[in-house]
Amino acid sequence: MTLAEKSEASVIRASAIQKLAQTKDKKYKSLILNAVNDKSYMVIASSIMAIKSAYPDQLQQSLKRIDPDATEYLKALITELSKS
Repeated sequence: MTLAEKSEASVIRASAIQKLAQTKDKKYKSLILNAVNDKSYMVIASSIMAIKSAYPDQLQQSLKRIDPDATEYLKALITELSKS
């Protein structure tokens, strides 16, 4: 869990979030949901994909919490994930 929160490298945080989501363990849920507020677009993208797979009922609410600049940057991904 520390890598998902504390690593300096966004690629490490993003990868850790994906791995934690695969477990579907509820103890990681808040970490995954809160990652939509990360400073890295890569981590935000990883978080919303993780939310879609592990906690799909939380996706729309989580998308509303993303920074407007990140939302614009990730528009194609957000649109695609919102469809299904």
